[in-house]
Amino acid sequence: MRLIYYFYHFQDFEKVAKELSKYELKRTFKKFNYTEIFSEGIIVGKYDDVAFVISDKPLEIGIQPLGFLEVVVDEVDGYVFEGNTLKIDKVDEKLMKDVIPALFSEYFKLKILIGEAESFTKVISKHEHEIIGKFGLCSEMLKVDDISTLEKAMKSLADMHTEFFRKLNTFKSMNSKLFKSLLSFESLSKHSGMLKSVAEDFRNRFDNLKRLEEGFENTLNRINDVFTLISLRLDTLRNREYLELHRKTSSLQVATAVIEFVAVFYYTLKIWDYFIELREVPNVISFSLLTAFAVGVLVFTDALGDALSKRKVSRKIVIISVCLVVILALMINVVTFSKALGL
Repeated sequence: MRLIYYFYHFQDFEKVAKELSKYELKRTFKKFNYTEIFSEGIIVGKYDDVAFVISDKPLEIGIQPLGFLEVVVDEVDGYVFEGNTLKIDKVDEKLMKDVIPALFSEYFKLKILIGEAESFTKVISKHEHEIIGKFGLCSEMLKVDDISTLEKAMKSLADMHTEFFRKLNTFKSMNSKLFKSLLSFESLSKHSGMLKSVAEDFRNRFDNLKRLEEGFENTLNRINDVFTLISLRLDTLRNREYLELHRKTSSLQVATAVIEFVAVFYYTLKIWDYFIELREVPNVISFSLLTAFAVGVLVFTDALGDALSKRKVSRKIVIISVCLVVILALMINVVTFSKALGL
């Protein structure tokens, strides 16, 4: 007895059914433990996300299968699996329509998934080597004092992190899907007593993929560490630059205040002396009033600027205005007050 099994993605089921329309199919429905059967004669069924076709002769189906299997009943001890041929010593309906379709659906899925994952490791490993090669250059950046150079290094690191993170997530997703299929395959293998050595080989290959995943995770963490160090270095330089700028700004503010004070003091003195005979006023009084007025003007201009920016008249500016008016009144009548006091 000889049967040929064809396995397809279930999303191609309609296309497969169309290809099979040229053959005689007897519609039926039968549900087994793992599979569902939709026709007899040429058997068409489904397991999880895999559709399968069983025939006692080769079929012309123009859809690329996940894989195909030839099952032969022969005088063997239990079973022998070589290439795409499975030799068994006995046959029954559950084995042929349920166990073998389910087991080999997972087998072909695993074969494809693990092959794709192993191929992808070459892509991500190449990227990892490129990143490791740049770590030395990035470490040198920690000695650089130029902010623009560090900002370029951070952008380069951010780009590397984003690309590597995207690839690592893809790899993790592949491993997650692979692990789910591997558990199903191991369970079916244990239940059927077949393909145990194949299951062990798949498990070893999957464990190797997980070790690679851990290594890629470590590389990603190293990128994060270098990024953090350069970021701290950049923050330190920016703070230093800010403090230096603040120091220079403070010096300029002080210088501006002194110049403004001298200007106000000088011109106020000239104007005051023009209208009033200051020679008749004691020097201490005239100097005190002049100094108070100059300081008041400085404080008033600062308070006025703050009020204009907030668009609100504060209590501070009202008090300063009153004080200036009082000082101005004293300056106008200083001669009269001095004579009245006998100074």
